[in-house]
Amino acid sequence: MAIDRFLGFLSRARYPKKFAIFYLLDEKSLLSGAIRHKVGPYEMIVPADEFYFWKVCGPKNYQKKRVYRFAKILNSLESKFALFDCGADIGTVSVLIRWLCPNVQEIIAFEPNPNSFSYLCNNLQRLNIPNRAINAGVSNTDGFANFTFSTGKGSVTRPHGWYRSLV
Repeated sequence: MAIDRFLGFLSRARYPKKFAIFYLLDEKSLLSGAIRHKVGPYEMIVPADEFYFWKVCGPKNYQKKRVYRFAKILNSLESKFALFDCGADIGTVSVLIRWLCPNVQEIIAFEPNPNSFSYLCNNLQRLNIPNRAINAGVSNTDGFANFTFSTGKGSVTRPHGWYRSLV
């Protein structure tokens, strides 16, 4: 439990050596757990090896300009709405929109990656509104596709090896 709190603190910090620590922990396979983050009143569970959140200091800063601009547009709507999150990964956009947009009444999220899907389900359950997670991809064409997923990694938003240039 103490290591989880330390990883959570370190991932949100603006400490310049945190990338070296991340790289060392990752190389030793010590990033197998999850980190808890607060996003407004909601708790979000993020895979410890999700490097992007280490880079931007937590989910609140995920694609910040785009998400906050999108939330502003959604908040200009006068009625309640349902959010369809296609390619939801671990549910970051769903959690952020739930926090930033009081008129969201339901979330329907699609994610084909089984590693990410389990985190998505967990994160949606914490939002206190009706939601549905669907373990499938979304496309503009009919048909089927085969996906290949890494085993043992929490999500797909951390391309292997790209963080080494930041160390």
